[in-house]
Amino acid sequence: MGYKPEDVKHIIQTHLHIDHAGGLPDFPHAQIHVLKAEYDHILSHHGWEYHSEHWAHHPNWVLHETRGGKWYDFDALQLAEFEPEIWLVPLVGHTPGHMGVASKQEQAWVLHGGDAVPFDVKVDEVPDWISKLIIGPNVARIREFMKAHPEVQVVGGHMSLDFYEKI
Repeated sequence: MGYKPEDVKHIIQTHLHIDHAGGLPDFPHAQIHVLKAEYDHILSHHGWEYHSEHWAHHPNWVLHETRGGKWYDFDALQLAEFEPEIWLVPLVGHTPGHMGVASKQEQAWVLHGGDAVPFDVKVDEVPDWISKLIIGPNVARIREFMKAHPEVQVVGGHMSLDFYEKI
């Protein structure tokens, strides 16, 4: 795409599982935005789902806590210094500091739900008991949000190429 690693100034992580944080060392100069609860969790949790070598280069962490803001009906924090408009939306449960990222694209919103949504955002196809066990407690809420706000494009952390070809 013509960019060098040092051109990337900010990375916003929904969470820090191995399949999401593996590329962080490729961008050693970027600020890594995460919820403070996620950062605190990786310091104390030593399970298979986190690999500390992904942050062994001592990234420039930017830790966020959400207080008082709202994006639609979700508690959220606006990243005021960013253009276009970006909001961090806590969707905890998949991990203790999991978050979605809402960004305004021209006049429309996109909500990246990370792993708080099922593969290809098939929120109607995964039974709630499986969702709560594996994905976290937010699938039903996101399902209702999608019905109430069809103008918001919801994507997830795991999407098939076919999904994007349909857009």
